[in-house]
Amino acid sequence: MKPIKEKACRRFRKSAKTRRVTQGKPSSGPVCRLCLQEPGDPEKLGEFLQKDNLSVHYFCLVSIRPPLL
Repeated sequence: MKPIKEKACRRFRKSAKTRRVTQGKPSSGPVCRLCLQEPGDPEKLGEFLQKDNLSVHYFCLVSIRPPLL
């Protein structure tokens, strides 16, 4: 009987956008969970919506693609 080899733990790379946001200055308040930007110009990003622990821009929310079933 052959011993089962343990798989090496894969390290996932962070996207350039995630690295840029995490390396930048710490946020002073809530950020959009979809685009990782702070609330800004409502005409550009839409109204900033917050509920419980979730914060998103309106335009980010309506522009996401629904999951394929």
